[in-house]
Amino acid sequence: RRRAMSVCFSWAQRLSAAALDRRAQCQARSALDDLQRGYEKLLQLDLPQGATQSIVGVRRCIADLKDFVPNAVALKQRPWLQPLLHEQAKWTTKVAGGGTLLRRQVCKAAQASSPIDWHL
Repeated sequence: RRRAMSVCFSWAQRLSAAALDRRAQCQARSALDDLQRGYEKLLQLDLPQGATQSIVGVRRCIADLKDFVPNAVALKQRPWLQPLLHEQAKWTTKVAGGGTLLRRQVCKAAQASSPIDWHL
């Protein structure tokens, strides 16, 4: 009886994970649609010289992202990336509209490296 319960539980977990992944794929498609609409709005504007290259870059990125949408999965919970509650509360008090803190882990041995190379 115990084994049957664990099999059912693992099957239910897989079912809910699959549902979460379908939701993530739907969210990714919606986000791409939003990007496409924003791109189309930019095309209707007379932007300063040099903006054309950036708009082409946006279009290229949208096209690249389309290949990734079918493989979108639900974001896994990563508690170590979440801000500590007391730090978030302190931040919210200090800067009301400051949003959520980002939590980073830094290696002190990387002092000579570029900051982009030493954060996780």
